Amino acid sequence: MIKLLIVDDERTIRNGLMRHMDWESLGIDMVQSAESAQEALSVCEMFRPNIVLSDIRMRGMGGIEMCTQIHEKYPDCQIIFISGYSDKEYLKAAISLGAVDYIEKPVSPELLAAAVRKAAAACTQLRKKASADEMLEESRDFLGQVVLHALAHNDYPENFDKSVALSGLFPRPFEAYRFCVLRADSSVPNTSAVQKELTAALEHMPPLACGGTVYGAFLDDRSFYILLSGGREEIGDDCAFLQTLRAAISGLCVRDRRFFMACGPCVLNKMELHRSYACLQGCMRELFFKGWGKCAVQASDRPAVPVSFDKNLLALFSGAFSKRDEKGVHDVLDEIYRVLSVQTDANPEQIRNIYYSLDYLMNEEYERRMYADKQAGESGPATYCISRMQAIETLSELSDFMVERADHMMDLCRRDDENGSAVLQVMRIMRTNYADKNLSVKSLAESVFLTPTYLSGLFKKRTGKTIGQYLTELRIEYSMKLLMDKQLKLYHIAEMVGYDDPNYFAKIFKRHVGMTPSEYREKKLP
Repeated sequence: MIKLLIVDDERTIRNGLMRHMDWESLGIDMVQSAESAQEALSVCEMFRPNIVLSDIRMRGMGGIEMCTQIHEKYPDCQIIFISGYSDKEYLKAAISLGAVDYIEKPVSPELLAAAVRKAAAACTQLRKKASADEMLEESRDFLGQVVLHALAHNDYPENFDKSVALSGLFPRPFEAYRFCVLRADSSVPNTSAVQKELTAALEHMPPLACGGTVYGAFLDDRSFYILLSGGREEIGDDCAFLQTLRAAISGLCVRDRRFFMACGPCVLNKMELHRSYACLQGCMRELFFKGWGKCAVQASDRPAVPVSFDKNLLALFSGAFSKRDEKGVHDVLDEIYRVLSVQTDANPEQIRNIYYSLDYLMNEEYERRMYADKQAGESGPATYCISRMQAIETLSELSDFMVERADHMMDLCRRDDENGSAVLQVMRIMRTNYADKNLSVKSLAESVFLTPTYLSGLFKKRTGKTIGQYLTELRIEYSMKLLMDKQLKLYHIAEMVGYDDPNYFAKIFKRHVGMTPSEYREKKLP
């Protein structure tokens, strides 16, 4: 769409131009007018014209001054002047502004039409160039990411040299190169937008001396890689660029994302950049210990060492937890964090395993109290939080999570201690007497001196199941074991688990297992 603004303080000329020119045939889609330079400048804010057709001599601000301001703000806007005066100074001013044409009044429609076509063609050409420049920029950005990935992973695609040349990453050979990375604390949904913001932030850092270059790009939705090229001292650990970036990292927050900064060592050949990248992985290990808003610099790839940990701390934790000793639990967790936080060369996954063990001990204690009579091979509800802990990336956050987790689990156990004894007793009765056909909610409630309604609600709250559901699952569970004995008939098994009607038993079995008792036996037995 091409938009044209007519500016003339004479209404007759202004309205005549609006009405009597066939603007559409000249390639103009929208036309507006203004009766003064001041009004025209205001209209430009919203209308954003591509072409301005203006008188030169007007009351107040003249056309030359007005178009000078428009040209400064919208340099691609095309200017056509009309004037009743043939003045060399006006002509010079028009030429200096790069005006498309200078038409004398009375305006010739043919000359004006030719000038507008010329201006419209210039607008179209500028748009094509802008589109081509944008495509070229996008292509260079894509190629830059391809080259960055190849150099980092030592995996070069076909025509790699051509991609390097077209990317513009290395305008000339440099003395040294290095990788740095900004790791976001969570996934970045719009990496293109955040990449622009981070690139703009890098441009405010002190420039590299002697023509060194800085290029940054996301290679995944968390990691923004920075490639530095220049002299050894110019991109060294103490260069002004890195010093400023390290100082800024603690406060760097883009789209609510915090970052951890890691710097690999310098290499003397760009084809060796994979070594700088490899060292970054060791640096990223330090994120686990240092936390967000910090940085790490590593001169070489340091292998992880085994974690040193006294397993007696696990026993102390288990003992304190079983006693509901909140202070004791917190003290042990604080000591575990203190011991582990100084082992910055340890493998973070081994440290995670220690916290997995703590979670396991709590769950084991909870299940032991919940299912105090469970038999070998049986298990209670899975309440582990392994997946949540795997997503936590720093030791301090992992420690905080475990403190919250321990408090939550102790609270659950305390509540179970208060009202769980009756439920546990009922569960024991059902496990012992599941074959009793007369077993009912009423008889179970009488055995623990509660009303059937209160017992039913308490049982459902504690186990997530009704008494009937729990009893049925018990009977099906034991029937599956009995089906492994070929000597037992199906009607015998039904009676042994509390069902008078073998057909009803088969129907309930299929509903829970997905197959009939006969099909289950045939599938399980050779």
